[in-house]
Amino acid sequence: MTCPILEPARKLAPQGFWVALWEAIRCHYILWHIGIAHGDISLSNIMYREVTGKCILNDFDLATLMDPGTEVPDCKGYECTGTRPFMALDLPNEEGVMGHTQRRYRHDLESFCWVLVWVGACVQDGQEELTGRFEKMVMGTHNDVYKEKLVLLMKVASYATTGDYATLLPIIRLWLIWWRRFYGDRNEEIILLGRASERKSAHFINECFVQSVRKARVPNFDVPMEIDWLSVDVPASLWRQYQERHALGSDSS
Repeated sequence: MTCPILEPARKLAPQGFWVALWEAIRCHYILWHIGIAHGDISLSNIMYREVTGKCILNDFDLATLMDPGTEVPDCKGYECTGTRPFMALDLPNEEGVMGHTQRRYRHDLESFCWVLVWVGACVQDGQEELTGRFEKMVMGTHNDVYKEKLVLLMKVASYATTGDYATLLPIIRLWLIWWRRFYGDRNEEIILLGRASERKSAHFINECFVQSVRKARVPNFDVPMEIDWLSVDVPASLWRQYQERHALGSDSS
């Protein structure tokens, strides 16, 4: 069996990468709703086939199976840490590292945001060059990653892109601003109520990603596709068959 040759999505031109990113977001969204949580969204795991030009979400080594429609996979932060520079803000902090943060859809979705932040600042002519805080996020500790991301959220105006990705700067900044507000509101809820409420996956897709893109109104960089584009309902009988086969495979290994 011949495996297709995959190329890093960062090699694509900015508009091609933009489409590939949304294809990966859509793929991840559908997989989550049928019971597969990827758990390691990073730039290196977003690939494409040169023959078709289509994006491939790669590397499911850290994926978790769950019942279709479940909002929370059966894992915590320390069980599936992902790639640090792309982890959601509340995973590399002290609680997340200790495994006290329950993994949710929004964590993987936020990782897609950090992928675009990273590409925008570090990729020129398809080549990745790390400097400053981005180099520190690769070489540093979980706490270093947390602090550098916090600075990016608090000082959005200081974020700059390479020449290739200058057109996407308004979108990237709006995404960062959205996550800053999200964490601010979440912390306020915890202070006032002792806990924070959680929203379903569609809320984060629409309120952060889709609405921010439409607000930015960047020519040729609109939302390139519908996310909820097919039914993700899995018949109970089919899911039971899958679970039984998976269990048998686990027993024999």
